[in-house]
Parts: sequence; C-alpha cells; structure tokens
Amino acid sequence: MQDIKVSVIVPVYKVPLEYLRDCLDSLKAQTMQECEFVVVSDGAPEAECSVCEEYAAKDSRFKFFKREHAGVSATRNFGIDRAKGKYIAFLDSDDYLLNKDALKTINKNIDKQPDIILFNWIESTNKSPRKPIEKSISFLSIEQKKQCVSNFIFSKEKGLSGTPWAKFYKREYINNYHIRFNTNFSIGEDRVFNYDVFSYNCIVAYQDYVFYYYRIFPQSLSKKRNSYFPPHFIPYINELKKHSNNKYPILIAKETVSMLYKSWIHYYNTDEYAKLKLKRFFDFLHLITSKDIRHLGNLNIKTIFLLCLDYLKYKTKFISSIFSKA
Repeated sequence: MQDIKVSVIVPVYKVPLEYLRDCLDSLKAQTMQECEFVVVSDGAPEAECSVCEEYAAKDSRFKFFKREHAGVSATRNFGIDRAKGKYIAFLDSDDYLLNKDALKTINKNIDKQPDIILFNWIESTNKSPRKPIEKSISFLSIEQKKQCVSNFIFSKEKGLSGTPWAKFYKREYINNYHIRFNTNFSIGEDRVFNYDVFSYNCIVAYQDYVFYYYRIFPQSLSKKRNSYFPPHFIPYINELKKHSNNKYPILIAKETVSMLYKSWIHYYNTDEYAKLKLKRFFDFLHLITSKDIRHLGNLNIKTIFLLCLDYLKYKTKFISSIFSKA
C-alpha cells in the first residue's frame, strides 16, 4: 500500500446536500492519489450519510465513519485519531477545495518537513484572496510566528486565520504534543487549537496559493448565534488565558471585547430580544460590568469601556444597534 501524504478530515452535520456534494466532489476530483478523505458523520441526518456512503463506495480514498452527535471538536479529534497521512488538513462540509491540484501543492514543501503549511483562501462574500501573512516567503522566522499568534490566533479585522482549514499540519507533530480540539466549549476551540500548535518550536511554511473556498450562508450564521451566549464564550477566553500563561494580556482583553461585540450582534440583538429594548440593554450592561468579564481580561470597568470605544471606531453598527427600534 502506498504511503498516504495527506488525510483530509471532514465533519458532517446538518449541511445542505448540494453544499455537501460540492465539498465531496472537490475531494473526488483531486489528482493526488496518495491521500485519504476521513469523512465523519457527527450524528448527521440519514440523507447526508447516504451521500457520504455513495462517495465512499465509488472512491477508495473516502473513509466514512458514523458517530452519535458530539460536536465538531470531538468529531475532528475522532478524525485525527484515525488519520494515517503524513499531514492532516481540515475541510468543512459546506466548503470546498478550489481546484483539482489543491492537495498536490503540498509537494512543494513536504520534502522540507515543515510542521505547518499555511495557504490562502477565498470567502463567498469576498472573492479577493485572504492571506494569513502578507509577504510571500517560504518559511516564517521566530518573529513572524509571534506575529501569527498575535494577528490571527486572536481576533482581528482580517479574522478567520485562526480556523483549522487552509492549513496542513504534520500528524507526527500534532500527536507528539498531544494537541487536540477542546470539547468543553463551542466557540474559539479552533483558535485555542492553533495557539497550542504555534506554542512549540514548530517549523512553519507559507505558500502563496489560494487553496480553500469558505462559504458563508444564512444557515451557517444562524448556527453561530447561540455560541455567543456568554456562558459559551467565557470558557473559551478562560482557556485561552490558561494556555497562553497570560503572555498576551492586552490581546486577551481585546479578544474579550470582541466577544462582547459579537455577543451583542448575534445574541442580544436577535428578534426575540429586540422586542425588549430596555431589558436587552440592561442585561448587556450587566454582562460587561460583571466580575466574570472583568476577570477574563484582568479589566476594570473603565478599561472595558475604553476598549469598547477603541473597538467601536471600526464597529459603529454596535452603537446604532443598541438604540435601534424593534
């Protein structure tokens, strides 16, 4: 049996069938044969499982597994444990790879044995390529790796680079340091995973190549709304603080404010809350002045408001939405 160069892990759960087929078609079309596609049903409906079984029956590179619903983190961990490739890549089941030679691009760097390879991507709402770093370089210096941590592990306007996709991870590196996704919270687990990846003495390569298509659609956004409920994002910030040994207090504080903003937009500003304008405002005010939030970023109330004002220079929608009519 030939050595497997890449294992692509695809969690599947409640995705439109046409998007799932786009995803699996992009894998089936790959010209690289020394790869495997670890497709895992996270308690997905039978219609989605049937589609996955159809592809597994026609192409031996597909390995399909069915599990009870346990969340995307547990599903990705399940895939990691069963992957056999030298490198691991992640593909969400509503996204897809942009061309048939996407996986082959790994050959440019694989002989140099990097621990992580970064690529570019495109969003469905923005067709300009998004880049994790600006300069076209082969390998990142120590300072550039630190920049990766501060610029895309933590939230920034460019965002999204903290996600596990559009990257290749050396499986041996991930396993040697026992790096897995945290299953105790449903938001930010990908950023904590990548923080752990970059925390060790890793060799990071960057390839200026558009690799991945990230699809944004109403159903995918609606899934995220409940994630921004405070009891869900507070454990994420606490975990980030613990993993970083509080090395980045200002960035932790700004990430806390970023989560507060997203909590307002995606949770407090929903239609149900909008009918209770005063209640949602005072509930949110109570949240941002609470001990939990101040403890997260080692913040006092004055600092929270100053950071909010700084954040809102670019987020004027925040202020207008607070006082918007139902």
